Order: sequence, then C-alpha cells, then structure tokens
Amino acid sequence: MQEKKELIFLDPVCMHNIWGGRKLREEFGYPVEGNDIGECWGISAHPEGDGVVRDGIWQGKKLSEIWEGHPEVFGNLQYDRYPLLTKIIDAQDDLSIQVHPDDAYAREKENGSLGKTECWYIMDCRENATLVIGHNAGSEAELKEMVSEGKWQELIREIPIQKGDFIQIDPGTVHAIKADTLILETGGFQIFKDPEKMALLQRAAQRRGLIVLTDSDGAGFVIRNRIKGTIPAQFLKHAYIPDVYGKERRKRKAGKEGKLGVEGMPPQVLEQVLRRAGAAFLEESAPERRGGPALTKADLFAAGLSGGPGSAEKRQALLKQLELPEHMSANALLAVLNGCYSREEAEAFIGG
Repeated sequence: MQEKKELIFLDPVCMHNIWGGRKLREEFGYPVEGNDIGECWGISAHPEGDGVVRDGIWQGKKLSEIWEGHPEVFGNLQYDRYPLLTKIIDAQDDLSIQVHPDDAYAREKENGSLGKTECWYIMDCRENATLVIGHNAGSEAELKEMVSEGKWQELIREIPIQKGDFIQIDPGTVHAIKADTLILETGGFQIFKDPEKMALLQRAAQRRGLIVLTDSDGAGFVIRNRIKGTIPAQFLKHAYIPDVYGKERRKRKAGKEGKLGVEGMPPQVLEQVLRRAGAAFLEESAPERRGGPALTKADLFAAGLSGGPGSAEKRQALLKQLELPEHMSANALLAVLNGCYSREEAEAFIGG
C-alpha cells in the first residue's frame, strides 16, 4: 500500500572503541557519552546493532523485522538478510589491518555468512593523511617472504587521501583506516540500490563536496553516472584514472575488460588525477582556471570530435592522448577540458 513508501528514519546505534573520539557527539549530535565513540551504525539490521525506526508507520520496529516481515518495502530483494551496513567512523588512532572475503568464500568457510565489500567516503581527515589499501608483493611467495622477514614498510601500500574522496574496497584487499580520519562507510556497489544510503552520501557531499574516483571500466562508469544523476553538479568533481591494461597483484586474474582499477594505480598516478580534477593538497590553494570562456559542444563538433563521420574514432584518439578512459562520452570529455585545462590548452588539444 502507498504509505509503506515513506522514508524510514532510524535511531542509530553507536559503538565505543579504543580508537574512537568525540566527533560523533560534538559534530553530529548523537546523544552518547564518552570520548571513545568510534562508530555510528546509521543504517543497520545487524544483530549486534539493529536500528530502530524513529517515527512513521513502522515506529518502534527494528529494521530486521521490517526486512523479514515486509520484503516488498525493499523491492523483494533475494537475500536471506538485509545485506548492507552504513557507518560513520571516527578514527582517532590507526585501526588494525584487515582483509575481508567475498560471498563465495564466506559462504563456505564462515558458516554461510556474506562476504564484505566496503566503500569509504572521506568526510574529514588531517593534512597529508593516508589509508592502507593493498600491498606491494608481486606473488604469494614474495608476500610470505616479506611477512616472515617483517618488511612491513615495504609490504603495506598506503595511498594519499583528502576530504571528499570516495574509495571502494573489494573483497580480498588488505586495508586499514588511519588516525584522524572521519569516514562514511557505505558498504559496496549495492549502495546504488538503496535510496537511504544515497541520501546520506548526498548530504555529505553538500557539506564537504565530493570527488568521484572510480575504475575506468564499464562498471566504474555505472557507479559514476549513478552519482552524477543523484548529486547536484556543484558538489561534484570528477577524477579519471587512465586505461592501463594488466592484472592487479591482489587479484588471481584480470578484470572483465582487462584494465587495472584504482587500487592497481601507483600513488603518484592517483595524486596526478586528483590534482587534474581540481584537488588541493596540504596548504596549496585550489587551482584556478585561466584564459577565456569555456568550450562548448559546438567547439567539439567543429573539431570533428562529436556528431559527425569519424568523430568517435577521433575522440578515442584524443582520450588516449590525454590518458582518459575510453568509455568517456563527448559531454564528459568537454567537462574535463573545461575543468582541467585553460582555454588555450583545450583548444590546442582539440585542434591537434
């Protein structure tokens, strides 16, 4: 019935952790005491933190009860339990390094549990902050050797982060949150099937701004386009990694399109693409756009990059020259040219 389509607001469950802090109370207003508040489970049907509906027709019910008794509210998804968990994490100290299984491994080895994909939106962090994402071993034998010899600095891979970054952590990826980082954890690709989670991401983007950095394959562009269609453009910046073909060290085989993902890119490449998107690092100022009015679709058409015979091929050649993904549309290319280059630089590219 129609009234069941109303938004469901939950009273969150807050967790005390030895690495927690005070931001969840002082900045977000959650009524919980202590100086060790590490996590707010904002949307959860987990047995250890089952959210209770605040008001409306489901007032007083746990999210798990609605999931089990009224699957139509969630689109009759074919899961035996609510599959997502959204947290806000306030880490005032380094967390332990972890790695999570995928669904198949967890089903077999963990008594039928689900695997775990994580997505992190960086709401705040200190200057020069990093996260642990992946490792640098080139083989299983090298991994065992580096562990046995205690070469942790050489083994563990850290990437630079700043406010507004969005990072996906696939199953099997070594990862850890470091000190003085505030993260919205969205729980994986399924976020795009859950309007409540997207609403949280939208509110965070309005508060902090959002840089979208995804893999360069088709799945990455599905994620990017979903975000573009939901969050107003003034709160978004887009960073694009180049198409690089190969297999990531952490994976047993290459992806469907054979391209390296974000986690397979060297840190200097990630820094470069974030700078190109307009990110400022440390005490730097955001880059200013120089020289003349923005390019238009008419400019692309006149340059033979859109709407004419051979335009797709010519556009692909320019994308390759600029080290941009082959899946980019003419509109996305136009946004990059206008957002990352001066008028003179952009004209030189499209006229070359």
